[in-house]
Amino acid sequence: MSEPGYPLVSASYVFASVERARELGFDTRAHHLVEMARIPGEDWCERQRRLDEALWEAVRAALDLQLPVGDDGIELVLRIGVISDGGEQLGYALTSEFIHEWAALGGAIHIDS
Repeated sequence: MSEPGYPLVSASYVFASVERARELGFDTRAHHLVEMARIPGEDWCERQRRLDEALWEAVRAALDLQLPVGDDGIELVLRIGVISDGGEQLGYALTSEFIHEWAALGGAIHIDS
């Protein structure tokens, strides 16, 4: 039996250039709030709970930094990818509360499959 699939989550501020990042005190073009967190679990309830924890960790980290997102050469990006050896579909949900908070921060969401 193959290992069950799992979502991978990352959240980052991405700067238009290294120079722009350095102006704000960062060394690279991307500052990771959550770096490729693996969300394991065969039970979908447990997997969803762990996903929610990772998503809210990203929101809290973004709120702590309060970087100006948008036309200032800074993007706030959440990426969710699904890794599955067996080709099975994985269910997960983004709550409307999370989406509202992420949007208020000016964040984008990318979902890979």
